[in-house]
Amino acid sequence: MDKNLQKGTQLRIAVTGPESSGKTTLTKKLAEHFDASYVPEYAREYLINIDREYEESDLPEIAKGQWWSWNNIRKDKSNLFIADTEMLVIKIWSEYKYGKTHPFIKYLLKKQNFDAFILTKADIPWEEDELRENPLDRDILFDMYLKELKNQPKPFIIVEGEDPERTQKAIDFINSLR
Repeated sequence: MDKNLQKGTQLRIAVTGPESSGKTTLTKKLAEHFDASYVPEYAREYLINIDREYEESDLPEIAKGQWWSWNNIRKDKSNLFIADTEMLVIKIWSEYKYGKTHPFIKYLLKKQNFDAFILTKADIPWEEDELRENPLDRDILFDMYLKELKNQPKPFIIVEGEDPERTQKAIDFINSLR
């Protein structure tokens, strides 16, 4: 990764990790700190609006919605874009729940264009909500993310522990890339 991005080039960061590991909280804090654009996790909106139990066939639709959201975000003065989740989340979700991944999700995973990743460790308390499913499997899921990120060429860090150290580590990482 070129630490000296060309002027006007947008740095694209993805926050990824298991359920209830602080992705959304961290994404919002980073966006506020850097006055940056961010895109929330599309799956939440989708699942709340379908008014039924989701099925495997919903995952490519969620991937399509997430992709559309990324590509229709305004460019901001900070030239930084932060995504609260990315295609690896959908791939791991699909593999873990259904034992396979739809080819369209694999295609979008290869096409996604992030410069770096922030992997959130699930070492914070589980927060119950109607969409979360795996309170006891977060360590297994984290290991799946870690394995995937180690097998790709983009830089990544793991954030863990309590705030403010968690957020500061992510801020320092982003600053190191600029």
